[in-house]
Amino acid sequence: IFGSKKTYAHRYIYPGIAGMILFILFPLAYTIGLAFTNYSAKNQLSFDRAQNVLLDRTYQSGDSYPFTLYKTEQGHQLVVEKDGELLASP
Repeated sequence: IFGSKKTYAHRYIYPGIAGMILFILFPLAYTIGLAFTNYSAKNQLSFDRAQNVLLDRTYQSGDSYPFTLYKTEQGHQLVVEKDGELLASP
């Protein structure tokens, strides 16, 4: 293309054709291909089923212990009662 005088005009035509393919034909072909792609929601859960799945999630609750918080000279001390035994923080 660049060495021959006969093909002098082609050095301007080929980049134009490449740009047309890149910016017009490729997006057009991609859009047509996308139009025939099945993006239905058949593979997803229904609203009621998804709601049931989310509402059925549970957690294991731990035991609850009564506690007392005391103010000391060093800060605060936490005292927890467990099975009749008092457990204190340092």
